[in-house]
Amino acid sequence: MNKQFDKNELINIFSKIGSNKKLLQDFLSDLLSSREFAELVQRWQIVKELDSGATQREVARKLKTTVVTINRGARMLNNPSGGFNQILRKLG
Repeated sequence: MNKQFDKNELINIFSKIGSNKKLLQDFLSDLLSSREFAELVQRWQIVKELDSGATQREVARKLKTTVVTINRGARMLNNPSGGFNQILRKLG
């Protein structure tokens, strides 16, 4: 199985969903377990906290998780043209 093809297919699905929030929620609820969905929500909270200037330890304490979990978000934020930074700029 071509992993790149699968990734592109999923990206195309998200782009077709567009701004239909109900469809997006229904699709993600079907695609992900409740735990996986919660982990995605937590990852985004981590990114927002780090972007606001909180330290990794502060974020770990606030969100009741480990610094190791926080580290990935921190690494991704170091890439100014990465997806997290693009979305944060778009959200203003």
